[in-house]
Parts: sequence; structure tokens; C-alpha cells
Amino acid sequence: MAFDADARVVVAPVADVGTVRAALTGVPLGEGTAIGDAIATSVAAVVGASPAADAPAGARRDGVAGDADGDGGDGDGGRPGTAVVLLSDGETTVGRPDAVGAAAAADAGIPVHTVAFGTDTGTIALDTGEVVPVPVNRDALAAVARATGGEAFSAETATELVSVYEDLGRRLTKEEAPRDVADRFAGAAVVLGVVAAAGSLRWFGRLP
Repeated sequence: MAFDADARVVVAPVADVGTVRAALTGVPLGEGTAIGDAIATSVAAVVGASPAADAPAGARRDGVAGDADGDGGDGDGGRPGTAVVLLSDGETTVGRPDAVGAAAAADAGIPVHTVAFGTDTGTIALDTGEVVPVPVNRDALAAVARATGGEAFSAETATELVSVYEDLGRRLTKEEAPRDVADRFAGAAVVLGVVAAAGSLRWFGRLP
């Protein structure tokens, strides 16, 4: 997703990271910040691409919805393994309110993890030469995370931002790997052996 004064899908949900990176490289800068629209449009894109798109939306429960840690869901009707990561300075200037977008995500069982990027003294220079203050609004983004069952992060530098995304990557992704279960069966054999020995002592007064 990319958003400024409006929100638009850059790449439909896919598993190919290379496709996403290539598409994001050409995203231009624009004026305005439509956070509420961005969340709602993200939710619509995810729901439309989900195998469970025709299923009833997940029920909201105490303001927490879906699978916030990416571990496959907890059976509450959310969308397992699905999440939205929102990067912004947090100050909505156009479009629907943040709360409207957050409600759409919560109703669909999709947690929104927010990343507040910027500083309290941040500024931008307009083409006219005017310098405009753009302090980061961490509270607004934290409210979105709370309302959807997500987590709130913040970063002031590019290095911190990379660290946040690495953390999110570990939380929200899974990697399949072969697993040796021989030890598990060996452990079960030992337990059965102990049980058999205990039974032998009880009934016959001796070990088998």
C-alpha cells in the first residue's frame, strides 16, 4: 500500500518479496496523509485476497481482534497469519478518521501494527521554500494499534527503522523446516519402560 492524500494498492497480497520491493521502489512522494483510508483500503485488499473472504468477519472482543503475533490465530474468527503494518508520522490530514479505519480492521480480525517514524522536532521543506513542522504523533498510532490488537513501535532514524522491521519480520513470519522427532519417541519409550517397571514392582515385587 502507498498513501498520501489518498490510498492505493501498489501490489496485491503476494508471497514474492522481490515483486513487492520492485514495486515500492517507484512509489512517488505526495502531499497529505490519509491514515484512515490507508487502513481501510489495506483491509479490503487483504480480505479480497483471503481464502476466507466469504466467511463472516471476525468478532471483536474487548477491542482485540485477530492474530496479533502471527502465530496462526486463536480461534476467535480472525484471519490467521494476517496483519497490516502501518508506517507513518501519525498525523492524519485528509480522508476518514483513524478510528474508522481501525474499526474496519478490528471487525475483520486483522491487527494493525503501527510504526511511528519521525521526531518531535521534525520538519519538511516545501517546493516554495517554506519549512513546515511535522512532529511525529505516536499517541495516534498507538491508539490504532490498541483498537485492532496490534503493537505500536517507533523509530527516529533509518537504523532504528530497520531494527523495527526486523523485529516485525521475526514476529509475523514463519519458516517451515524439517524436524527430527526420534527423541520424542525415545522419550515416550523411556516413560513406558518406567511405568512398566513400577507396575512390575507393585504386582510381583521385582523388576521385569
